[in-house]
Amino acid sequence: APAVHAGIIRNIMEDLHLAKPEKPDGPPAPGERNPPFQGFACCNLHYDGRSISDNNYASLPLIPAGTPIEVVSYEGRRANIRIDGKPLQLVQDKSGELISLGSWVNKVVVAEDPRPRIHAYPSAIQEAIRQGKVALGMTRAQAIIAIGYPLPNENITLDAPTWRVYLARREPYELGFNASGNLDRKSTRL
Repeated sequence: APAVHAGIIRNIMEDLHLAKPEKPDGPPAPGERNPPFQGFACCNLHYDGRSISDNNYASLPLIPAGTPIEVVSYEGRRANIRIDGKPLQLVQDKSGELISLGSWVNKVVVAEDPRPRIHAYPSAIQEAIRQGKVALGMTRAQAIIAIGYPLPNENITLDAPTWRVYLARREPYELGFNASGNLDRKSTRL
């Protein structure tokens, strides 16, 4: 908990311009791209104003999977991006202690457009993804495209039988996957 509190305090100090943002964590990992680069939204992303948080609350407005994204630069726990020429930021509100900014951004902004893969899914799965919702029978990969990656601080591995994700702040819900890796239960309306 002290590391989390230190991260929150550091972010507040940076926002108030009382501290300089952290520098990126050194060279990129193999296969990672460093800014500037272009790619596509891996999954449906949700935004609040100019900010796309790693919380990715499902109740917020949606940026569809496959949307072209230009990653301009990194600043501390933020990546400055452009979507349709509009400046936005990808923000690590929760995952920064567990995954580097570069690794997270490279998961969220992918080199290959996911839309052709989405078009190959059954129509019910495609419709759920368009709506930013999960549907029973989805694979883990399809659930990620629909609602984004679950937070690593609450989900140790993507192979876990249960994921905890959020509709909104303080509104968690759980997704349960069967032994075949398909969604077989969900605890809320998503």
